[in-house]
Amino acid sequence: MSTKLIKHSILMVTYNQESTIERALNSVLKGEVLPYEIIIADDYSTDKTRDKLIKYQNMFSGIIKLVNNPSNIGLIKNINKISKLATGNIVSWLAGDDEFYENTLENINKAIINNELNVENDSFIVVSNMLKINCMTGKKSVFNNYKLQNKNIFKAKIRRGINYREIGISLSLFRQQSPLLEDSKLGYQSDFLWGLDLIFKCKSFIFINNICGIYWQGKGITSKQIKANVYREMLHLNYITSVKYDNYFDIFDQLYLMYDKAKWKFKLDPSLINFVLLIILFLINYFNFPITIRKLDELKSIISIDSIIKVKAFLKKNILLNFLQLIN
Repeated sequence: MSTKLIKHSILMVTYNQESTIERALNSVLKGEVLPYEIIIADDYSTDKTRDKLIKYQNMFSGIIKLVNNPSNIGLIKNINKISKLATGNIVSWLAGDDEFYENTLENINKAIINNELNVENDSFIVVSNMLKINCMTGKKSVFNNYKLQNKNIFKAKIRRGINYREIGISLSLFRQQSPLLEDSKLGYQSDFLWGLDLIFKCKSFIFINNICGIYWQGKGITSKQIKANVYREMLHLNYITSVKYDNYFDIFDQLYLMYDKAKWKFKLDPSLINFVLLIILFLINYFNFPITIRKLDELKSIISIDSIIKVKAFLKKNILLNFLQLIN
């Protein structure tokens, strides 16, 4: 297959990202292989994001297609709106505050050609690695999806053991997707559910040992949410996932979802009972985590200093109440 037949559609949604949007666009446009199109839906930005987008549209008028919303419609509606507009045969998402790694499109093209994929009809995802950069500390870490070769990718996704930033999706597969669920209880976690459904429907996963996506941790909209709201959304996501895919889960999937539920319940209510239940389920699931997840990091994410302080406060409060009841 000639690379000329591979047409990359890059989908972007933006809102008040004047400090990062140029970096994101440059990461796509500096490569030897240019995309067929970059479709950007700006959700009525109030800073200079739109001005910068117009500048880039003038510079790359044959590639950049700009959709300016006349009012702010919100992230989920904006994603659903732009999802219908892709006309290339390989679709990739790029957040306005993230980047593509160098040679991303070239590496995807090589994988497609080497595996003799039909870009018009085949259902596939080119799964690459992801570079995560903490925007506060600058610490870098690589999410190595390449380890998941010959593994069940659906099960890895349930356990949050794969993160390829939704880059390199065949249009045939992409068109099978329903819009993101607009559920106030689910919030931005609707994006995860969409990604899980995509993997569930995918017929073929092509793994490449290259970094394609760069995720700037702490920049996105979910990083600015109130934590308690995020925890409630995660619990609702757990419920929807459990119901939607119940017929496809085995006992190990069910055990993991029990642990996942306990984790978010503890974060929402760090009581002693919830803490004990969480630790028990963590130990039960010790060998149930995907190969891409470091168990020590997972444990640290649960038992943070803040959570320990809350458990101590809970214990002190209840010990004091019991003592007062005894003396009364």
